[in-house]
Amino acid sequence: MTLAGCFPQANHPILVSNIGSFYLDDTEWQAKQAGVDYRPVLHAALNKDPKALHTLFRLTADNVFDGAGADSHSCVLWTLMTEWGDRDFSRALAAEPAQTRQSVITFLDYAADADYSKTYPLTYPLGRHTFFRS
Repeated sequence: MTLAGCFPQANHPILVSNIGSFYLDDTEWQAKQAGVDYRPVLHAALNKDPKALHTLFRLTADNVFDGAGADSHSCVLWTLMTEWGDRDFSRALAAEPAQTRQSVITFLDYAADADYSKTYPLTYPLGRHTFFRS
């Protein structure tokens, strides 16, 4: 399984059990350029480490990702929202600066390409929304 184009719709999340097989080469390389070893941080965030989640949010806001790296990272953020659950993910995101919140919401919108306000009613209102592929 690869991450590129991984979300047909917001209500079809990827399986976390497959995360070890995600194609993250571009994402990892781009994060490394910013001084972050992406995969260990991702695994920590999947284990609900708030510092790791903050690191991934910060990378998002710092515009570290482009192209395939951004595609993969958007899917990773969606997976994290699914794993953390709306309440915990939204609390973590709400504690971030406004620019970071908006950057994460933009990446989530790209991953979902659908209105996910009913599925994630606490996370959804934390930013303005743009849908990319419809």
